[in-house]
Amino acid sequence: MVLFPFSYFKKVSETWPRSSNDLLNFVSLNFNSVPRFYEILLISKIIRMRKIKPMFSYCMKKMQIRIQYQSMLMTITSLAFVLQVSGCLWRSVADFNLKSNVNWIRSYSSDFYLSDSTVHEQYVAAIYWATVTSLTVGYGDITPTNTYELAWCMMIMAVGVIIFSYVLGDLAS
Repeated sequence: MVLFPFSYFKKVSETWPRSSNDLLNFVSLNFNSVPRFYEILLISKIIRMRKIKPMFSYCMKKMQIRIQYQSMLMTITSLAFVLQVSGCLWRSVADFNLKSNVNWIRSYSSDFYLSDSTVHEQYVAAIYWATVTSLTVGYGDITPTNTYELAWCMMIMAVGVIIFSYVLGDLAS
């Protein structure tokens, strides 16, 4: 599944006729008509990241970095990766509500209105949310507004406490 060329089929299917039947679009690999499912399928590419940790460790050993700094760099890198993934999924979960357009991007409860902003600004806001939520600060300026966002938020809160505890314990030792 990791080697399946999702991006290729998304590009190729731009000119294909669209159907209102999501199952038919999926079976015919018409990913432009099922963009929410396409985003979920791209998550499988994260599995490739498992190769980076051994390479990163090897590079640090070759550069003769002290073991204390190696541990700290690995911890910070792992934390940055987790924040990146959770922020990107937070941005993607805004599109999961098929019944309405109510989501954190279009919410008026925040101080800034993100639906008219660029993708870069939405990305930065999503990473900000992931950082604030995972590190247990929780300012409350970006809040979940539908059930999909609530479910993802609860999961990130639980995982965030575990990761935050691990990072503090690892840095303390």
